[in-house]
Amino acid sequence: MNCIPTSPSIGVKLLSRFYCSRQQFLIRTSFSL
Repeated sequence: MNCIPTSPSIGVKLLSRFYCSRQQFLIRTSFSL
């Protein structure tokens, strides 16, 4: 899943940005465990 969507849709951009930050958050929390 790439963080920079090529789709011009703002909704898709926001969704992918949210998904990306969520993935990074999950990775960070799994490392802290």
